[in-house]
Amino acid sequence: FAPYYVLGIPLNESYRFVAVILGFSLNYAAYFAEIYRAGIQNIPNGQREAATILGYSRVQTFHRIVFPQMVKNVLPPV
Repeated sequence: FAPYYVLGIPLNESYRFVAVILGFSLNYAAYFAEIYRAGIQNIPNGQREAATILGYSRVQTFHRIVFPQMVKNVLPPV
């Protein structure tokens, strides 16, 4: 976008394709980040507290408690 419109540099076909792919990637990265954030925040805090009481580390809590429940919430929008 910037080289073509701001600086006036002519673009060849391969650069245009790369720019389109980069633009779509950035757009969908933000979209998927929002979906995953909502999926993680949808897990009740009681689940994390129970894992802490059981002695799970943060990594164990994520992999054994949060991640399986998050996948169930995230798959329909993806």
